[in-house]
Amino acid sequence: MELKELLTWVVSGGGAAIVAYLLIEEIPALAALNPEPKRYVAFALSAALAIGAWFAMAGMLYEPWPLTVYEWIEKLVFIGTSAFALSQIIHAKAKLSKF
Repeated sequence: MELKELLTWVVSGGGAAIVAYLLIEEIPALAALNPEPKRYVAFALSAALAIGAWFAMAGMLYEPWPLTVYEWIEKLVFIGTSAFALSQIIHAKAKLSKF
């Protein structure tokens, strides 16, 4: 897998959600959180990972930089919300499918 493919997977293929889920399960302080705060941490962590990967892609010129404030807002909101929505789907499949 090339770096561009890896970053694309993190940004839009569910990679940020998977990594966030694994980090929350493996880092004791995060794993010990109550369910509701843990869910918000998962939102923030998956969004931050996806946005960080997108910045790496833009910095390497794999993606164009937004030109206006509105484009910045749209891009970052889209990436962030997509990532944390996927984290909830992964969580539901892994934890809630047992019921």
